[in-house]
Amino acid sequence: MKKTTIWLNTHLNCIAPIRQADVAREFRFVTSYRSRKYQADALLADLFELEPSLLDAAYVDYALEFVQRHGVDVFFPGRKMVEIARRRDEFTALGVKVVLAGDADALDILKDKGRFYDALVADSVPVPRYIVARNAEEFAAAVATLQQEMPVVCFKPTVGIFGQGFKILLTDENAHLLVDVDRHLLTTLNIALGELSTGEHFRRQIVLAYLPGVERSVDCLADNGRLLRAIVRYKLADGSRVLERNRQVEEHARRLTERFRLSGLFNAQFKDHLGMPYVLEINARMSGGIAMACLSGVALPYWALRVAMGTCTEADIPLPKTGLRVAEVTQAVVLGKAE
Repeated sequence: MKKTTIWLNTHLNCIAPIRQADVAREFRFVTSYRSRKYQADALLADLFELEPSLLDAAYVDYALEFVQRHGVDVFFPGRKMVEIARRRDEFTALGVKVVLAGDADALDILKDKGRFYDALVADSVPVPRYIVARNAEEFAAAVATLQQEMPVVCFKPTVGIFGQGFKILLTDENAHLLVDVDRHLLTTLNIALGELSTGEHFRRQIVLAYLPGVERSVDCLADNGRLLRAIVRYKLADGSRVLERNRQVEEHARRLTERFRLSGLFNAQFKDHLGMPYVLEINARMSGGIAMACLSGVALPYWALRVAMGTCTEADIPLPKTGLRVAEVTQAVVLGKAE
């Protein structure tokens, strides 16, 4: 039987849970990345290719050539997603299914936190109090406005990943509220203004109310605006996670899925304040902690592939087990002879 060839250009950590769920050995994996960063993870795949360094349009051209050269049936991109979404029809014409969280317009909104929050202002999914700043003067004014309303203010770039650039503003008045916060996350207004004002262009920032409550990460599987499964996990002080059933967060995830007509796999981040979960962002890709979510008994990447291929129904997808405390551990491997 001919195997279905899956191409991953990142998220190689999802190969193991797919392999475990793929009892029929239906899938073959080809993988690639722009550096050898993921070469160890790629040992789980059937092929790894080092990508050329290409800008957006040229990368999509490369991707179209790649799928033909390797006989790819399903492309599961984790990078260049907006550019790929804009030219999705070209992959479809080659018989390749592309698994993306949304269309190009939705992905454009999700990657910009300011536009994402603006899109939700009139909806029933709450967002923190926020102001978008386009320059240093607007940034200082936004901080002054929000500090009149709340004790702690934070900020981050409107476009960014992995929490890069996230900082919390420390003042004499709020220092006692931040004693348990990682010190590298703290800064002052003067230092922040100095750092943000360096360089030719000011990087747009979103200034927010800092919410001190529990943070939850929700790994979601959807199909054309319909949420199929949501696995909620929150972090404990020791770094482990708890998989929980949280109907309020799950309902918010369902509304977000409908609002942006999301599909495939994506991750939503929530933070509690006074018992209310506020959405922080949606990452239009599977999360780095997807393997922990799969310990619920739902191999989300496997079922995302099955849904994309039309080879399962919602009833086939198991319900997640909750009440589990989980963690990830690293494993040493031999890559081969030293060069």
